[in-house]
Amino acid sequence: ANETFAFVGNVTHYTRVWLNISAQLRTFLEEGRLHNHLVWLQQLSSELQQHPELLNGTDSELMQGLMEGNYSLPNISILLEQMDTIDNAACGWTRFMSKVSVDVFKGFPNEDSIVNYTLNQAYQDNVSVFASESSYTQTLIVSWDSYFTVHM
Repeated sequence: ANETFAFVGNVTHYTRVWLNISAQLRTFLEEGRLHNHLVWLQQLSSELQQHPELLNGTDSELMQGLMEGNYSLPNISILLEQMDTIDNAACGWTRFMSKVSVDVFKGFPNEDSIVNYTLNQAYQDNVSVFASESSYTQTLIVSWDSYFTVHM
């Protein structure tokens, strides 16, 4: 269960990261800056091909890639459509997850306190208890409750 909660938390985090970056990327594409950068790379590649001595002693893959100069401009409208699809999915996930919190774990000293909390306080806290686990050793009982909240 903890791995599932962690996975859902990671998806939620990266969804927010995407939505923050998406606006910047969209502006970059719409303003034609990608096209300008690719034109600049093509010019650089052309000049490097005319003056290969500038690269003497350079064995890096980056320089080899620059020398090949195979740059093509992607169809911006298709990229923007694909971004719209990803943005819509990210917004849907964010809206859904705004009602669910999976990053909540509450510790309890023993099983009785878990039962007591579930019967007497969980409803007021708007918490649904889904799992509890107890581990016994010779001198210590370790109990904890794993739950997530659904806000209605």
